[in-house]
Amino acid sequence: MTVSSVNYRGEIAFTQSAEFEIYKSVASNPLGSDDEDRAEFFGVVDKLLGDMPDDAILKFTQSDDFEIYRAVGAMYS
Repeated sequence: MTVSSVNYRGEIAFTQSAEFEIYKSVASNPLGSDDEDRAEFFGVVDKLLGDMPDDAILKFTQSDDFEIYRAVGAMYS
């Protein structure tokens, strides 16, 4: 791990995390990924969304895209 991979709060950058590997794998080939990997991918995305500022979360939950997110979440949770 390099200094540039750690943010100001001492957290590891997402691109340097284990979660990024599953994110990268499934995002680059969703149809070639199994259900377990896609469920793990959804968990990663869900956590990232949950870490967003409250105003961004509110805006997302009021968007049309949120319904897609809910449908995918129902499949993998």
